[in-house]
Amino acid sequence: MATREEASALDLMPGVPVVRVLRTVYDSGKRPLEVQESIVAADSHEFRYEVKMR
Repeated sequence: MATREEASALDLMPGVPVVRVLRTVYDSGKRPLEVQESIVAADSHEFRYEVKMR
């Protein structure tokens, strides 16, 4: 469930669940290049991931 701060920032009604996605991108030397955290309303988003590995 969303925290009070998340619910307020996302303008959610009480009780609406959220999805948290934490994504880290690494370079070829396994060093982190980017970290992204997304928090979205679970009732209004659909996720689709396509990952091509080299």
